[in-house]
Amino acid sequence: MRNAVRRLSGTGVSVWLDAAHEGTAPGEAHPDAGPLGRLLGESGASGVRLGPVGPGDLDAVRELCDRLAPAHRESAGRDGLVSVPVRAGADADVPALIAGARVLRSAVDRPNLVVRLPGAPGTLAAVTGVLAEGIGVEVAAVHAPRRYEEVADAVLAGLERCLAEGRAQGPGVPAGPAALIAFGVAAVDDRVDAALDLIGSDEAKALRGRAGLAAARLAHQTHDMTFGSARWGALAAAGVPEPRLLWVTAAHSASRSAHYAEELVTAGTVSALRPPALRSVAARGVAGVDRVWRHYADAARTRTYLKWFDICLEDVAGCLADSRRRAHRAVRPSSEGTAHQVSGTARATGPRQRAVRVPA
Repeated sequence: MRNAVRRLSGTGVSVWLDAAHEGTAPGEAHPDAGPLGRLLGESGASGVRLGPVGPGDLDAVRELCDRLAPAHRESAGRDGLVSVPVRAGADADVPALIAGARVLRSAVDRPNLVVRLPGAPGTLAAVTGVLAEGIGVEVAAVHAPRRYEEVADAVLAGLERCLAEGRAQGPGVPAGPAALIAFGVAAVDDRVDAALDLIGSDEAKALRGRAGLAAARLAHQTHDMTFGSARWGALAAAGVPEPRLLWVTAAHSASRSAHYAEELVTAGTVSALRPPALRSVAARGVAGVDRVWRHYADAARTRTYLKWFDICLEDVAGCLADSRRRAHRAVRPSSEGTAHQVSGTARATGPRQRAVRVPA
C-alpha cells in the first residue's frame, strides 16, 4: 500500500484511506483507531474518511486526528485531515446541520477534523454557514459538473464570510479552514451503465464505464474555471487555502476503484481509497502523467454521446441524490434530450432506442 501512496503522491495527488460506510445508519459504523492507525502507518496515507460516529467513538476519532497531526502541521492544514459526517437525517434542515457541525467540532476538539455535509441543493446554505464559522468541511455526494459549480459557489461564499469575520481556525491556516468537495465516480457509472445495457445497442454498450470519469473530469474543468476566477484570486491573495476535489473511488471491486484512481490522476486533488484498492493500485502501477485536464474534450464528447440516448449526466446525479431518500426512483427522458425524475420508466423519444428502466 505504501508503494501505491508513494506513486500517487508523486503525481501531486494526496491519498486518504476511505473507511466510510456510505448508506449505513448513524451508529452502525464505529471507528477503531487501532486497526485504522496501523493502516495509516502501513500505507502512508495523509487523511481518512470515517463513517457515522456516536458519542462512544469520539476518543477513537481524537486518536486518529492526533496520529495525523504532524501531516496537518507540515502541510499548513491542507492534509492530515479526518472527515466525519454530521449525524443528521436525510431531510435535515440547514440550522440542524450547522448545529450538528458545531457539536461535532466541539466534541472532537481537534483542528484537523473536517465535518462532512451533504451537497444537496437544499443544504448548501449549511456548507456556507459552517465554513463561515471557521470549521473545515467536506461536501459529499456530488455527482455532476453543474452540481459541483453550485457547491463551489457555496464554498466560496463561506470562505469569504470566514475571512471577513476573522473566524478561521487551525494552526498554519490563519485565513480559512480546509474545504473539500467529494465527487463520487462509481455511482454515476452504475446508474448509466444499467440504462445503456437495457438500451442494448452496440453504440450504447460502447459507452459503458465512461460516464463516471467523464462527469468527474468535467467537474475538474469547472473547478479550474471557478478557482481561476477573480473572485477566488482575492481569497487566495489573503492566504485562504484552495479547496480541493476529493475523488471517492469506492466501487464493487478493488480493481475498478484502482482504475478510477489511475484515470483521475491530477495534481492538487485527493483520492480516497479503501485498502484493497490501494493494494490493487500498487500491483497495477500508476502513470505519472495527468489524466484529467488532457481529457476534457473527450469527457465533453462522452456527455454528448450520452445525450443521443437521452441520458443527461445532471439528471442522473439528481436521481442519485433522490435515491438516498427513496428506495426507488426513475428517469424519463424528454424530447429535448434532458431527463425528468418520475416514477416508472425512462422512455425513449426517438428512433434510436427502446423504452428502458433505470434501476434506483
